[in-house]
Amino acid sequence: GVFKKKKNDINNCYNRVINAQGKTPGRFVLTIAVGKDGSVMKVEKVEDQIGGEMFSCVRQRIMSWKFGTLKTPIVFKKTWIFN
Repeated sequence: GVFKKKKNDINNCYNRVINAQGKTPGRFVLTIAVGKDGSVMKVEKVEDQIGGEMFSCVRQRIMSWKFGTLKTPIVFKKTWIFN
């Protein structure tokens, strides 16, 4: 549910990149680590075909997100495809 609510965060970053360097389709893949309290601990780039400010913008946004409380910390991969 967090990704649906925060979809605009990612799209706003992508739109900033488009405005700066033109349309850049491609895959954008991150690994996200979430702690037991639901806070984001770490965001790492796996693949970035978009370039520009995309990673720094998205990382900054995701670091402020809150997931629900968890029994154990989790690490997962998330892929966005822009075309």
